[in-house]
Amino acid sequence: MSAIAAMHGIVSSLWAGIFVVEPSAKTGIHHHGEQDTVVYVLEGEACVRWGDLGEHSATVRAGDFLHVPGWLPHQEINSSREHTFQWVVVRSTPEPIVVNLPDDFWTPTNSKPLKRNASEH
Repeated sequence: MSAIAAMHGIVSSLWAGIFVVEPSAKTGIHHHGEQDTVVYVLEGEACVRWGDLGEHSATVRAGDFLHVPGWLPHQEINSSREHTFQWVVVRSTPEPIVVNLPDDFWTPTNSKPLKRNASEH
């Protein structure tokens, strides 16, 4: 759900909104292109995986901040069977960028380095 966005008549170099993941759900593996993203966890708990092979992970909880650099493959996982997790998201461009990657992206035989800037596309 967007809060600060052109679609609301707000001219800004940033985008902001609320992100919710339902109980026992997860996002697909994805990145945000050139966007840097900062999140603040409002409620719940999530495991965030990241890296070229999904080799890193951390648990974030209410009150935590998280920075996701541009081009970083990552995934959010809500392991709770009862509670959603919600966070405030602020992105470094006026429109959100979400590039979904294949479900097997982190499989060693499939993993390919991401192109890290727009000039390489």
